[in-house]
Amino acid sequence: MCRYEIPRILVTDNGTQFNNEEFRKYCEENEIDLRFTSVAHPQANGQSHNWSNAFHVSIRAEAVVPVEISHSSPRIQAFNTEENEEGQRLSLDLIDEVRDAAHAKIVEYQKKAYFYYNLRVKDRFFKQGDLVLRKVEAFGVGQKENLASNWEEPYKVKSVQGRGTYKLETMEGEEIPRTWHAQNLKVYYL
Repeated sequence: MCRYEIPRILVTDNGTQFNNEEFRKYCEENEIDLRFTSVAHPQANGQSHNWSNAFHVSIRAEAVVPVEISHSSPRIQAFNTEENEEGQRLSLDLIDEVRDAAHAKIVEYQKKAYFYYNLRVKDRFFKQGDLVLRKVEAFGVGQKENLASNWEEPYKVKSVQGRGTYKLETMEGEEIPRTWHAQNLKVYYL
């Protein structure tokens, strides 16, 4: 499944290949925390910018093209196995510091990105029972006609999932699959 190891957390969209009983059972057997993003809004679950530092090229090893081995290049001639191994050990000893520095840079970048993104964001909040319209393009089914409405049917907010995501149901009480972000919803006035 994975080149390095089995992941602890798997973040995916709500595609049927991931959102089915067989895949959930597989994740449970392998102790994988399966998480789903909101439709058309992966930022909603907080995972889109949680970059993994599982591996970092701190070893500073360089790739060698096979031609360089068969036709001796200056780089191959200057290669010293003992110095290389010592450098590799030193790099491995410093891996924690490299990870900490990388994590600090990521956190700093995330703060700047969060601030910039939220400068123009006007949050929308809904309560359980509110009537809302759902953006047609977020649903992603079929081609939208030129004169068709951008919003479809009134839905009722069934529950608040957190961070601006909601579960919806039809007016008849039938639950709509997936969570929906407030960015793709607007208040329906009677």
